[in-house]
This record gives sequence, C-alpha cells and structure tokens, in this order.
Amino acid sequence: MNTTADIFKEQITERPEIPARFGEDGGRFYAYYDQLADELDEDLTKRLKSQLDSLLIFVSSLESILHFSRSRFP
Repeated sequence: MNTTADIFKEQITERPEIPARFGEDGGRFYAYYDQLADELDEDLTKRLKSQLDSLLIFVSSLESILHFSRSRFP
C-alpha cells in the first residue's frame, strides 16, 4: 500500500491526471507539480547566476579601466 509519504519519495516520470477534487489522488498530481517546479526553478537559477557572473566580470573590468584612465588623465 502506498502512503502519501511514499508518493513524495518516488520519482514521477509521467504527468498524472488532474484530480476532479483536491486530494482525490493522494497528492500525486501536486507532488508532480512540486517536483517539476523545483526542477524549473533550479534551471532558471543556474542560468541567471551564470549571466550575472558574466555581467559582474564585465562591470568590474570596465570600472578598473575607468578608474585607471581617471587617475592617469585628470
């Protein structure tokens, strides 16, 4: 017998049917949704982090160049 705790532990590989009433499927659909949302959030976070890292490197380099040019050519 599957308990609700077992449903949340197992890897869900296909989209379950949306239940007509909340909780009819023992939380399977919402566990799937939660798992999918976590994956999408993690992917989005990784992409944004890599883009921000590149942007910070660019801004840091530009700031260094501007600082150097101001000190040499007042």
